[in-house]
Amino acid sequence: MIKPIIMPKLGETMEEGKISAWRKKEGDRIQKGEIIFDVVTDKANFEVESPYDGILLKIVIPAGDTNIPVTKVIGYIGDSPDEKIPENITETHNIVSEQVVSVEDTKTTKEQVTVSSVSTDKIKISPLAKKLAIELGIDITKVKGTGPGGRITEKDIQEYKEKLNETVAGKGFNEIILTGIRKVVADRLSNSKKEIPHFYLNTEVIMDECIKFKNKLAEKYPDIKITFTDIIVKSVSYSLTTYKDLNAHFVDNKIRIFDEINVGIAVAIDNDLVVPVIKNADKKSIDVIAKERTELVTKARNRKLTIDDMANGTITISNLGMYDIDNFNAIINPPQVAILAIGKIKEAPVVVDGKIVIGNKMNITISVDHRAVNGTLASNFLSRIKQILEKPEEINR
Repeated sequence: MIKPIIMPKLGETMEEGKISAWRKKEGDRIQKGEIIFDVVTDKANFEVESPYDGILLKIVIPAGDTNIPVTKVIGYIGDSPDEKIPENITETHNIVSEQVVSVEDTKTTKEQVTVSSVSTDKIKISPLAKKLAIELGIDITKVKGTGPGGRITEKDIQEYKEKLNETVAGKGFNEIILTGIRKVVADRLSNSKKEIPHFYLNTEVIMDECIKFKNKLAEKYPDIKITFTDIIVKSVSYSLTTYKDLNAHFVDNKIRIFDEINVGIAVAIDNDLVVPVIKNADKKSIDVIAKERTELVTKARNRKLTIDDMANGTITISNLGMYDIDNFNAIINPPQVAILAIGKIKEAPVVVDGKIVIGNKMNITISVDHRAVNGTLASNFLSRIKQILEKPEEINR
């Protein structure tokens, strides 16, 4: 019996994806649970397992940069290599609805779809070469191995990437072709900036009490690395319990306000960007948030984040303070309606009891979707975060 393979739904808001690599070729025998192709979404690279045993009869959509709607048929599996695919089978999409992977089904998600970091099936490739290929978004099925027995080496990956990066002769510059997750992120943020009417509000926070607060936490939890990001995550989530309208998505001209407060943290991995999420952050203590943040960032850097790790974010924080950036305007992570940009803490003159003294200041900027949030609401929310950071003992519970 012929069974279609579809583009799976890898997240609540996913509408399309791109096949970055087919792990099998037409005619190969496949076992249920075997990795058959890789998908690039706006969040990361994912491996997708076969839902059936059988023979890969046909690849309908090859690997490349084509956006493929979820549930669209991309290939066929049959019981025998002699089976013929009826011409009208592509019209039958309803029979494959059980293949859709929903982020709400976390058990299925974690077991069946993970960030590309494991087997390469029959392709001979060194671990270092594989790691580099994942980082660069290279389709290893297109790389010719020069190692023993045709094994793909790190050098092979580097040389293949160099061929993709077209050099414009006589022009004095190189052109880098965006591929994989880097291209998807570029497209997504470009669309966000074009389609979402951003507006920005900025304020300065006097951080002296927050610095003392962080030092107290470090003494209380010597085995946990607590950062200012952890305190900011708690402050933002705590503020959202009052200003719930910012804990929302804007979808199809509707504002969807969530009960759960899930704070995303932007993490840069080389030239890629991922946003792991602290779930129910308002209900967690800062030490618990710090542990989760450490685990998520480690998984991100090792490219082992799962869909569940990045799903259901309701607001995002981007902290560039550690990179010596004073302030910046971040681009909203759709369909969310707001993102917080955090600058560095620096010494500056402050007024205390009518006297000018040297204190510590930090800039925070909120980018807001003006379709969903007005200036008054955003201002009150930002002021509340400032108030908490300047007197953080309020959230010390």
